[in-house]
Amino acid sequence: MKKVIKLRANCSFPLKLNLKMRITTSLLLLVSLFQLQANETYAQKTKVSFEYKNVSLETVFNKIESITDFKFIYKDKEIDYKQKVTIKIKKESISKVLKKLLNNSKITYLVNGKQIILKPLKTAINSKKVIKKEKNLKNPITGSVVDKNGNSLPGASIIEKGTSNGTETDFDGNFKISVENDDSILVIQYLGYTKKEVAVKNKNNLKIVLLEDTASLDEIVVIGYGSLSRSKVLGAVTSVGSEDISELPVSSLDDAIAGRVAGVQIVSNGAPGAGSTINIRGIGTLTAGGSPLIVVDGYPLTEGSDLNAVNPNDIESMNILKDAASTAIYGSRGANGVIIITTKKGKSDKVTFNFNTFSGFQEVLNQPKFMNAYQFAEVVKEARDWGYVSADPANRDENDSNASRLSQGAVSRHLIPSNFDKYLSGTPGLTDNNWLNDIFRSGKIESYDISVSGRSGNTNWYVSGGYFNQEGLIIGSDFKRYIAKVNLNTKFNDKLSFGINLTPSISNNNRVIDGWTDSPLQQAILSEPFFTPYNNQGELNISQQIRWHNNGGTDGALAENPVAIALRRIDERNKFRLFGSTFLEYQIIEGLKFKTLLGGDYDNSFRTAFRPSSIGRYRNDVNSTVAWATERTLTRKNIITENTFTYDKNIGKHNFNGLAGYSYQKENSTRTFVDAPNLDSDNIPNIAGTAVTTTDKDISEWVRISYFGRVQYDYDSKYLISVSTRRDGSSRFGANTKFGNFSSFSAGWVVSNEKFFPEDSFVSKLKLRYSWGQTGNDQIGDFGSIATLKNLNGFINGGLATGQISSTSPNADLSWETSVTNNIGFDLGLFDNKLNLVVDYFVAKTEDMLLDVPVPLQSGFTRSLQNVGKMENKGLEIVLSTSDINLGEVKWNSSINFTTIDNKVTALGPGQTEIIDGTHITRIGNSIGELFGYQVNGIYKSQEEINASAQNGTDVRVGDWRIVDTSGDGIINDDDRQSLGATLPDFTYGMNNRFSYRNFDLNVFVDGVQGVNVLSRTVRNASNGQGFSNQFQYYYENRWHPTNNPNGFLASPDYTQSSERLRANVSSAFIEDGSFFRVRNITLGYSLSDAILEKIKLSQLRLYVTATNPFISTNFKGFNPEQRDNNNPLSPSDTQGVYPLNKSLVLGLNVSF
Repeated sequence: MKKVIKLRANCSFPLKLNLKMRITTSLLLLVSLFQLQANETYAQKTKVSFEYKNVSLETVFNKIESITDFKFIYKDKEIDYKQKVTIKIKKESISKVLKKLLNNSKITYLVNGKQIILKPLKTAINSKKVIKKEKNLKNPITGSVVDKNGNSLPGASIIEKGTSNGTETDFDGNFKISVENDDSILVIQYLGYTKKEVAVKNKNNLKIVLLEDTASLDEIVVIGYGSLSRSKVLGAVTSVGSEDISELPVSSLDDAIAGRVAGVQIVSNGAPGAGSTINIRGIGTLTAGGSPLIVVDGYPLTEGSDLNAVNPNDIESMNILKDAASTAIYGSRGANGVIIITTKKGKSDKVTFNFNTFSGFQEVLNQPKFMNAYQFAEVVKEARDWGYVSADPANRDENDSNASRLSQGAVSRHLIPSNFDKYLSGTPGLTDNNWLNDIFRSGKIESYDISVSGRSGNTNWYVSGGYFNQEGLIIGSDFKRYIAKVNLNTKFNDKLSFGINLTPSISNNNRVIDGWTDSPLQQAILSEPFFTPYNNQGELNISQQIRWHNNGGTDGALAENPVAIALRRIDERNKFRLFGSTFLEYQIIEGLKFKTLLGGDYDNSFRTAFRPSSIGRYRNDVNSTVAWATERTLTRKNIITENTFTYDKNIGKHNFNGLAGYSYQKENSTRTFVDAPNLDSDNIPNIAGTAVTTTDKDISEWVRISYFGRVQYDYDSKYLISVSTRRDGSSRFGANTKFGNFSSFSAGWVVSNEKFFPEDSFVSKLKLRYSWGQTGNDQIGDFGSIATLKNLNGFINGGLATGQISSTSPNADLSWETSVTNNIGFDLGLFDNKLNLVVDYFVAKTEDMLLDVPVPLQSGFTRSLQNVGKMENKGLEIVLSTSDINLGEVKWNSSINFTTIDNKVTALGPGQTEIIDGTHITRIGNSIGELFGYQVNGIYKSQEEINASAQNGTDVRVGDWRIVDTSGDGIINDDDRQSLGATLPDFTYGMNNRFSYRNFDLNVFVDGVQGVNVLSRTVRNASNGQGFSNQFQYYYENRWHPTNNPNGFLASPDYTQSSERLRANVSSAFIEDGSFFRVRNITLGYSLSDAILEKIKLSQLRLYVTATNPFISTNFKGFNPEQRDNNNPLSPSDTQGVYPLNKSLVLGLNVSF
């Protein structure tokens, strides 16, 4: 493969170079450069056989590359690779082959690990050679040039800037040069690496570290069951490198890639240890699972796995496969996209240690401002007055005492609590407690990771261990994880290779409950600011607010102390997980390899929950509660065995790659549920605290077998074609449809490799791509196609008898959900690939979606799971990036991504046009899970307005929301409900900028979402004026009251809400705009100079400080606009008490030696 590279200016040799370099996966895992003796030994061990007559040197180079791991690197214009040779080799070493091949040529060579660097004989590497000797030079300088792993770079060019004085490094990467004075600057260049300028500054010995030039090297992309150079990738695949991950202090991989990949939306959950929701190219199912497949080192993890399973510091690369042509090789598991993770391996011939740590604190992001105690008293007084007076305005007055109100027939919610007078009069110094400050804390976050890696001969190894600890934002929540990684790869001989990788982890997670009753967050909002969590003796106040309202007969928000709930209620989850795989690979004949892989994933999770009798619950005093406990145990075992054949063949400019394989995967899981609904006391906080328990046990199993194949072809790296097919069989589907077929086709044209393409054009790369593919989704219940049984008791002959009946309808034709995707795109590189543009447009159509549909009652069932639905996603993805742009001494890299997806449901069940799921509707022609309710266009400020409206004659009152009669029938009823907006965004975007100046680096990343609607019950309850909950400051400032706030536009406070007021709770009045712009990450780092590192015997030391989520701009009034329930795509919003996101500040350290 020929690739054009243009080196930067101020270079003492021609700027344009053609690089002959075929790069495969081994380049990513390139062995560290050996010393000369080691190189020769390795080259001598590798033996080959072939015979050619009168062919070009290039043909022989291609042959050697195809049957060994060696790669040739040379400058096209310096090497005559078209010259003809005749050679016959039989089981001879590479060293001997090179000597024979180049004996009569004017070419010399150097073996660097698995690189063979060719140079013209006249420029053979010689550290004593000087490009041009200048007179009167002094200040001799010695040094070495290495890569980031400490491996020598022989043949690197060292030039004194502004002169022609220069030299090159020798075989060991060492050099010697004399410069004019101490102000001189050395310019160092090496093929495939970025240029570096180093000031002499009174130094006489330098160690110079060069980094790979990502703009010039053809990136290796890992795809399903193989890898390709980026120039040959035909699908929509995005790569994330280790540097993009390791430079960020994150606890999980999803945090590292969120917002950075076009077409991938990651919705984070702020709870410690909680996984994120990942959607690749939107939502493509109604009822089946929507999680992408995660593949780690070739092993596909069990479905539903999240990225918490892998330590971010162990990652070498991540490749996200988005289009069906890329994922079709995974068949029924590929419909939701595939994330392929490759972990690190040993690279260097010496043992390398890496230590990474960070520590800091986190706080709540976007904490709303609530009313203080004085404002709360004012609003509650208005709410109780309004409810009391509006029921009989002729005989009631807001100044009536409680005794008068009772005589007028007032209910408890019309009475004014006894302590309000002082608050209403503004008496200073009264209790004014912010309950959110009581449950929130500044949580500590810390991480420690160490890895040791190396290589000896044909064996490389990598071992790591990590510890992560995070205190939750809410008291009582935290997460600890211990994780390790072992990678070992060896080559027994020229034909047989072996590898094994293991990832064990142990985690402990204390959680707090989302939702309503036991959610500390929700109960804190319900708690009134007149009360405190502790009494004067430092003891928890228990049921104080409940008793105060009950004893006063005033009713109200009967909430338990949220601090007591957070501290005393237990929800602890412990998990042990071990997954990994091992393989053997054998080269049968030249180009043909067989690989067998055995993988496993073992997961044992234990959850214990305990609620003591020492705390009450919503509307229940502590005296009426009992202690209970539960235990949940899950044991899951997943095994897979895969056998594959791969074949590579090069015939001139024709390049072929074939894959054929078989896969068998099986998983069984056992779930045990033990409940103790009434413990004897709080002394034993688990199920052992009582002799009376109930136990339930579920055992489940599924099996999948697969046959798959793929053929890839390219002609001269210009015309590219790939075809794949897979046949999957699953035990989950009906007897008639257990097997499904999934195929793909893709083609590409690398226009920039054509002869007619101008070599001097500012357009350096242009590739056109098209792909078509089918994928499936089998993420349904393990027994969805058969009739399952449930227990049923009955009376027979006057006595109780136990029995069983079918609980689900069988369906022998239950089959796969199938997605067909067409993708068209192009890759454009400008100015020597300094500026790159990648554009993809796709149309994905999902058919045979699974839905529960009504069936005739005579069948014995009411509903049946069937393949009836259809959905379509159309989208556009744009990625614009820059690479190594020099702004003076500042180097700049950036990436901007933009994604827009249009989702549309095109078919439902027979005769079905819509599905209403609570506050959401899914309707044919619209997007999935749209919000559904009433349209509101203001409030009623007078009785005359009510009399003239469609709500005349109902119990609607002045101050209530004005609901629109959308049906036009003169009444407000269910027919007036309509779609209130999509819960899927119009578009998402992200922008990352990385700057480096001398030893400083700065990374700034922002992302955002536009055009998404959110219904949050937490927001609604804090802005509906009912008075049971504390309200936002926003509501206090904009509520309507005829006297206190006549210009307000929000519904007035009203404790006894009308039915029409309650109807408006699901209306446009409470639909929030969830759009946001967020600064997700700012990192400033400083790395010690090479000279200091050499003195202290380190290869790297970097200090950094990172601010995560330091700023967010949004109109959303709650904590987190980015919330979604992905367990039910039909009802994705309508959340309550959801754990908030955090913002953090940490200090970190990276050390290598």
